[in-house]
Amino acid sequence: DTKYHNTAAGQTGPLVRRLEGYGKLDGLVEGPWGEGSKDLHSLVKTISETQVANKARAMGRELSDKALGLVTSQVRKYLSTSFVRANSLCLLNRLCFLGEGAKAAAGRRDLAKRLEEGRKRERLANFSAHIRRQGLSRLGQIFVD
Repeated sequence: DTKYHNTAAGQTGPLVRRLEGYGKLDGLVEGPWGEGSKDLHSLVKTISETQVANKARAMGRELSDKALGLVTSQVRKYLSTSFVRANSLCLLNRLCFLGEGAKAAAGRRDLAKRLEEGRKRERLANFSAHIRRQGLSRLGQIFVD
């Protein structure tokens, strides 16, 4: 504010007032090995409790702590996998700046991209088979790109 809004030192300018208007900010931070901050763990807990509460309402009965544990582990697994994958992709994307190894790195990135696309197609096929509640082999269908 002092630099851009000519606010006197020690006074609150319009930018700081606007930022303070958002209230407390959560520090959702993930480390290079998939570890998370306290606020991230709090978010995981909130998401899990909300999902269990929604399931309990839908079923018309209370769910056990075991159900909360299962949902929490699913949320953690999903988030940690996403975080580690994102970190890996960031590292792979920076390899192109390393000089002689850039061509090999580009090949590895292309391979990683193709593998990820294959995993995505496989997850979609598994999801579709699960939603249908019947095996694809019994129907004689096959997924083809």
